[in-house]
This record gives sequence, structure tokens and C-alpha cells, in this order.
Amino acid sequence: AGLVVGGAHSADGTCVWKVVGNIGGYSGAVAFSPDGKWLALGRGDGLSYVGMYAAATGSLSWFTNAHPSSLHGLAFSQDGKLLVSVGSRTGGDATNSPTIILWNPAN
Repeated sequence: AGLVVGGAHSADGTCVWKVVGNIGGYSGAVAFSPDGKWLALGRGDGLSYVGMYAAATGSLSWFTNAHPSSLHGLAFSQDGKLLVSVGSRTGGDATNSPTIILWNPAN
């Protein structure tokens, strides 16, 4: 099961992230950037997507459709400039083919 992560604002206006439930049967992934400024969230349920949020405010800054099937994981590069997603696509013979995509959210 994947995760649903919710952002709520505390009394001082900062965004507090917490797990608020699950997405039954769907794969999901979460990653914080090395500097803690960005949170990448992904979900895969036939067509996966990845979104990048400002960790302090919860505002969405980047979004893309990712893998044609499931999403298994997300990670930032050490310098935080690239985001890596790992997923799969279902082939014509119903086998899963692993895929790795490097994203540059700044572009």
C-alpha cells in the first residue's frame, strides 16, 4: 500500500508533513531533498506521477506523469538538483520492465 502524506500549517505558519492514511493497493514514494527544502511525492496506479512540494509551505512547484505503470521509489541526487524515480511498465506479455528516470525539476 502507498502513502497519503498531508501537509498542515502549524501556529507559526510552517508546514508540518505527516502520514494521514494509505492508498489501498497503490504504490507510493516519498523523498526529502538533502537540504530539506523540497518534498517529492509519487504515486503509481496504472499511470504514475511525481510532484515536488516546498517543504516549508506545502506549495506544489513541479508535477509530471512518470512511469506508465507503478512507481517504486524516489531519491534526490546528493546536490539536490536531480530527482530519480524508479518504476515499471507492464509489457505486452504482462511482465514488468523496470525503468529509472532522472528528472531535473528546475527545467
